[in-house]
Formats: sequence, C-alpha cells, structure tokens
Amino acid sequence: MNTIESDTHAQQSYIGITIPHYNKLISIDPDFSVLIDQHPASKSSDNSICSNKSGLTKGQISGIVIGAVGFAAVIVISVIYSVNKTKKNKKLLNSISKKI
Repeated sequence: MNTIESDTHAQQSYIGITIPHYNKLISIDPDFSVLIDQHPASKSSDNSICSNKSGLTKGQISGIVIGAVGFAAVIVISVIYSVNKTKKNKKLLNSISKKI
C-alpha cells in the first residue's frame, strides 16, 4: 500500500490486491472503508486489548488446574505401569533362567 499525503488534513492511499485463479474478469466492491477501523479502542470495551482487566478468569484458572492435574495423573500412571512392567519382565527372565 502506497500513501501519498495531499495536504495537512487529507491522505490518499493506493491499495493493490492480487486475486489468484481469475484470468478474465473479477468484480469486487470498491468500498474499502470496512478495512479501516474508524472507532478507536477504548479501555471500557470488552473486545479491547487495552482494557484494565488483568489476571485470569475463574474459568481459565479452573481449566489450567484441571489440565495440570490430568497431566500429572498421566505421568504418574505411566511411571507406575513402566515400573510394574519392568518387574514382571525380570521375574519372567529369572523363572526362565532357573528352568534352563
């Protein structure tokens, strides 16, 4: 996008758009005003990233706690399974070696 300043109170922009897969004709709406945000963000708006709200919501905190507990449970179960599997394999190898 190229910008040319006409005077101190106006600004003119040239916008080029590449549209693939059209070789003959394409018709687009020339109104680009939807691309320009005409309302500045305010701190009171819910969608504003400049809001004064800080910290996590209760839902986010509970999701983090549940996820962490679930992850820890999977790790503990995996370690217990691995230890039990190793013990069973050692017992099996000992019993086979005694029979030989």
